Amino acid sequence: MQTVNVIRGRVTGPTSVELEEALPPGTRDVEVWLRVGSPVAAESEQDVFSFLRGLPAGLRDRADIDSQIRSDREEWGER
Repeated sequence: MQTVNVIRGRVTGPTSVELEEALPPGTRDVEVWLRVGSPVAAESEQDVFSFLRGLPAGLRDRADIDSQIRSDREEWGER
């Protein structure tokens, strides 16, 4: 029976990989499948407000949202 372990790592040379965790005890032969991680883009460090401004407009208006909030609060009762 084959066991699959996912261990992250980084390529350190054309035929070398450095793993972040140790291999399971008794491991001898392995098959490596390479899934290249995405590079961290400078855009990913934007502040939360820039992110929110970039989102598309919602489909609900203020009155609809206020109505839902009132309804939810009425359901809470005296909790």
